[in-house]
Amino acid sequence: MPTLYHITPAANLPSILDLGLEPQIGPRSASAGERVAAVYCFTDLAAVEDALTNWLGGCFDEEEALALLRIDVGNDVRLGAGAGYEVMVLAPIPARALAVLSEDVCEDEGQGSRFGATCCP
Repeated sequence: MPTLYHITPAANLPSILDLGLEPQIGPRSASAGERVAAVYCFTDLAAVEDALTNWLGGCFDEEEALALLRIDVGNDVRLGAGAGYEVMVLAPIPARALAVLSEDVCEDEGQGSRFGATCCP
């Protein structure tokens, strides 16, 4: 069973933990010109950290808490090719496949997180 990771505004957590994740073309996907509804996920924590310290961290307001989710997807889940550090999940992801690793990855430095305040511009 593959493990993937997803970053989302923490304000979305109640809905996500209730309903799961639905493939869509959200605000960041639309601004990037994406044409396929998907849930964009990272393949490992190093890719999450790299994205937060570079392009992804700049996509959110500095004050906005960003949650990190672990996703345990089944081997039968349809994946699309993304950039080398990401995959597109093309099917809904049920809430039972999700675990919250952090409710604010940019503020967890003092709690032993590998990310911390320096990860988000």
